[in-house]
Amino acid sequence: MRKILLLLVTASLSLTALGSPSEPHQRFYPEGTQESLGSAYGFKDLIIFSLIARRCKRYLPNEHLSCKDAVAVMLEELDTDVIFPEQDKQLTAPGSFLFIAFKTYLVKFLSDKETQNYLESLNREINDYLVGTSPTFNLWSSSLKFYKQEKLAAKAIATLFQDTTNAKLHLAYLQRTGTRTGFQFDKNLELLHLTISNLNTLMDLQDQKYIELFYPPKTADPINRNIYHFYVPLYLRHALKDLGISSKMSSVAPLMMTITYEFLTASDDYRFAFADPERLTGDDLWKMKDIFAGYQGSFLGKTKIPLKNFNYIRESFEISTAKTIQTLINSEMK
Repeated sequence: MRKILLLLVTASLSLTALGSPSEPHQRFYPEGTQESLGSAYGFKDLIIFSLIARRCKRYLPNEHLSCKDAVAVMLEELDTDVIFPEQDKQLTAPGSFLFIAFKTYLVKFLSDKETQNYLESLNREINDYLVGTSPTFNLWSSSLKFYKQEKLAAKAIATLFQDTTNAKLHLAYLQRTGTRTGFQFDKNLELLHLTISNLNTLMDLQDQKYIELFYPPKTADPINRNIYHFYVPLYLRHALKDLGISSKMSSVAPLMMTITYEFLTASDDYRFAFADPERLTGDDLWKMKDIFAGYQGSFLGKTKIPLKNFNYIRESFEISTAKTIQTLINSEMK
């Protein structure tokens, strides 16, 4: 989640300097949505909306309005905020920003007694696995067993574990803003710090097993270790569908968000803010893995046709990014 939000901040700052394009002022909302967004749909959201909406028009020319509607709802669901550094000279340092996504959900999770039970259960299972009492551990299976529904399990992981680095930026945001709701909040926050540390210990000790430890059983190798690339799209696709977005666009919008970030950061400048690279190369292998993770989160277990494997995607990206993205979009169930 940290990198997605860094895109939001840096793109906002840089594109402001370059001059704002006209498209951010065009809003495309499903009926009844515009009023609910209101002033909360601020400048940074308009910038990121514009960046993703351009991909909608590029890759879905006949359905771009539906895609833009889905993106608008998705950005509201992401519920992001950022604390900017106090000194301008810090603007180039990613660590100086404090990011948060699913802000309202995170506060609700930390205020809920059920979250304590969930985190305590996870920690027991992690410890049992580490000491050899249990032969297996899987974050997804444990979360699904606790919450019973895929949407709720994905929401918990995407919200609580949105930054599993040592920085834990979403928790640093809470500390900086003084956000708390009482004893249960403090108890859960302490537990969440511990759980993230234990997950990192587990990942470091079992470096070659991170896919079987942290992802659903059907998830295909290879993807990178940053779990938000998978779980944020997985949750968003469920949430958008329940918010009235079509089945296709509920998957396409999170995928468009993923490729927007990956293409935008494919260079050291912002040449790909409004135009995508024609192809990716072997130097972009890490990015292709992140796109593959987002693709799986957006479509895994949803379609009757097999998802494209990574070798196909890698070879296809080396020929044409446009044709590859259009192929991935067509993974929607026929």
